[in-house]
Amino acid sequence: MLIVVDEPSVLALVAAILGSNGYAVMSVPTGHEALRALEEGTFEMIVSDVRMPGLDGRGLFEAVSAR
Repeated sequence: MLIVVDEPSVLALVAAILGSNGYAVMSVPTGHEALRALEEGTFEMIVSDVRMPGLDGRGLFEAVSAR
């Protein structure tokens, strides 16, 4: 599972909760880093913040959908 949230405390909390429930989690703080992670591996699910600077959640969705 790939978690994309620009707020460090929220990112850490979401990753910790999901990780403690048995999910293999990779977390990144930006949409651009999420795209780089997707070039290096595959994920069954992406959980993303919608409002982020730079590549926001909608832009990330569109970029992933275009692949």
